[in-house]
Amino acid sequence: MMRTTRSPRNASGSGVSPVRDPLDDLIDRVELPHGPIFRTDEAARWPAGTLNRFLESGLLRETSRAKSIWYDGCDDGCLVEPELREDRRTGKMVAAFVCRQEGCGGLITLDPACLRRWEVDVTALGKHIAEVVGTKGRPVEDAPGRIWLLGTARLDSRAFEVFLARGLGWNDGPTILQQAARLRGSPMPLIFSTARSVAADFGDGSTCTVVRLAEVATLCDGRIEIDHAALAERVAASLPRLAAAPTTDQLLLVEAELDILEALAQSRQGAMLQVEIMAAAGYSKPVTRDALKHLRELGFVAQPRGKQRKGHIITAKGRDYLAQLQRSESATDAVKR
Repeated sequence: MMRTTRSPRNASGSGVSPVRDPLDDLIDRVELPHGPIFRTDEAARWPAGTLNRFLESGLLRETSRAKSIWYDGCDDGCLVEPELREDRRTGKMVAAFVCRQEGCGGLITLDPACLRRWEVDVTALGKHIAEVVGTKGRPVEDAPGRIWLLGTARLDSRAFEVFLARGLGWNDGPTILQQAARLRGSPMPLIFSTARSVAADFGDGSTCTVVRLAEVATLCDGRIEIDHAALAERVAASLPRLAAAPTTDQLLLVEAELDILEALAQSRQGAMLQVEIMAAAGYSKPVTRDALKHLRELGFVAQPRGKQRKGHIITAKGRDYLAQLQRSESATDAVKR
């Protein structure tokens, strides 16, 4: 049988490997549902040394070899499944397959390196972002393989809880957001998203700051860097309501929590049942329940004791918070005038 030793050119069959932006490749690949994995021919398109720097920084890690590859050493181009075997002539391992195409038939041997693959370590990506943003606290997974809480950070004099998310635009995106307890309960979330779209639908009308990672991230010696000026600009653009909010160390509530607190403050009957709060504030049962839980933890609302009407009431601390928020908004309006 004819034996031919060749090297596949690339997936396009053109013989030319176009230079790709490695960071764009990495972020886009994280967003793919079937796994953030790069083949040998894809990594070959990056500038020299990029793969090694990604490996050294921990952003990439080698994973299992590919079972099949596109071989474009002939005109047709075929999906082949090479087997690793020892070349009897050289004693070295080769990736071999039999081609039965006329004019190209025979045993084809390739460098085993063509089967190597590398996987993006999304947890390591989150740690890189946490480091350059300057978050406090250890990153924790909030939704398995999809959302990570990176810690807290101050941006433009405001305190945020910083998250990394992938797949917000997938079909199960809204479901994943509902499952991310830390994100849903965050008083001020900032999400770095690997998606091209920067929308985050919580399904209850509430919103949060979502920044596309590719728009603020750059690559330096295989490590992620953040353009803080670009980040501040996008944060400011996505939070118009915060222009009138306190910029001190005061805790800021998410929209649902603030609306529920205001509804309790306006109640004429004292304590309100959960169904009454849902009707007054306009939120679903799960959102209302979680918001009340967080407000109780903050000491802004309480459940009456004794023979008083059951439900929830706003506390003096909660009223003080609303009063301080109103004073801050009034001061901001005066400056604008």
